[in-house]
Amino acid sequence: MDNDTITAPATFPSLSAIGVIRISGGKTRGIMSSIFTLKNGKKPDFPHRSSVRGLIAGSSGIIDEAVAVFYESPRSYTGEDMAEISCHGNPFIVSAITSLICSKGGRIASPGEFTKRAFLNGKMDLSAAEAVKDIISAENKTALKLALSQLLGSENRAVSALREKLLSLMSEISAAIEFPEDAAAETGSFAPASAMDDLRERLLVLADIAGRGAMLKNGIRTVIIGRPNSGKSSLLNALAGTQRAIVTPSPGTTRDIIEVPVEIDGLPFKLVDTAGIRESSDAAEIEGVRLAKKAAAEADIALVLIDAGSSIDTEHNSALFNLADSRRSIAVVNKTDLNPAFNPKDIEKLAGFSGPVALVSALKKTGLDSLTNTIKSIIMGTDAAFPVNDIVITNLRHKEALLKAAQSLGSAVTALKNSAPVEPQLELVFADLKEAASFLGEITGAITDENLLEKIFADFCIGK
Repeated sequence: MDNDTITAPATFPSLSAIGVIRISGGKTRGIMSSIFTLKNGKKPDFPHRSSVRGLIAGSSGIIDEAVAVFYESPRSYTGEDMAEISCHGNPFIVSAITSLICSKGGRIASPGEFTKRAFLNGKMDLSAAEAVKDIISAENKTALKLALSQLLGSENRAVSALREKLLSLMSEISAAIEFPEDAAAETGSFAPASAMDDLRERLLVLADIAGRGAMLKNGIRTVIIGRPNSGKSSLLNALAGTQRAIVTPSPGTTRDIIEVPVEIDGLPFKLVDTAGIRESSDAAEIEGVRLAKKAAAEADIALVLIDAGSSIDTEHNSALFNLADSRRSIAVVNKTDLNPAFNPKDIEKLAGFSGPVALVSALKKTGLDSLTNTIKSIIMGTDAAFPVNDIVITNLRHKEALLKAAQSLGSAVTALKNSAPVEPQLELVFADLKEAASFLGEITGAITDENLLEKIFADFCIGK
């Protein structure tokens, strides 16, 4: 890899004040010396870390005046000799300089290859490398804060600590295999069993946190469903603080999915308005209802709207609540500014729903604070502002690895507890623990394979 030198623009190809081009690899210093000339006509020698200003020129003449910063290995982002050229941000100039670098022995980098090299050269762990992509693609302030925390090592510290405990357990089991006479005294209650159970529970807690973190990173997808004219669009507008959905007295105004990103009490939401759910012969409305049902099934939170001014159709409203996960659903009784046609306390009896109930008036904008607190209590387990700093994992790949590790630990505990008193199946236990450690290693990069790395870095942008 030392002789393989890569290059790519690090800035978006559009008209701008500055464009940045990165180079990394063993030929970096030589390429920079060959294309760069100081204004006095001399060639810079680019010492271990330097910044120079001069002209970049190829065989056809001067391309641009630029500033170059050179970083000598290993004190660079990638751990290799590396340079960054800041030129004028005209895409033609950026493209010409990139092509010139390639003609001197460089090649265009693959997506994420700079960060991949940083990982392979020990400049960052794999979770931090993935955080780089999350920082670039963050869609809200919370997502950015979580990604920065991950980049700075919060996830690595949490997962590595658990993996170290796991490796320690493996050492105990290995010793028991090698010296069975010492382990015989532990018959029926081998010492590591309780430690394995404890570690498994901690992995499951971390996986649950990862699920919450993923929701915060992507925005809590909050889907509003209900019968036509129950006030779904009005509620979306009230929560968003602006009119984003059309509201008319006519039922069936909303036909398509309307998605609005908003921040409420510091948490990112994606509010989703849907078509009113009813039987229809209209093709467009039938498709709208299908999309509404699909959105409800995929929701992080489902707000099931019930019109306080209309009598409850028990069968229809029970069907509404069955569209989404009942553990993530809230019965929202809207239009409470009108004379209610039923007692909201009877929701469970009238609609078969025993979850939380929120009373709101989207028109008068009352009850919204209570509703958002109820949403937070479901997502975060508390109606107080959740401490985002407690979230250390937001990546669903990492959540899956944590769950797999917990499953392997569960198998190890079962094998240990079910072992014959005289001959405990410690080899099977050790194999399960080794598998769990491998899953955790896939998060930090302690255990990797090329297919995994290709899959991770393929989603990066070129130049990062």
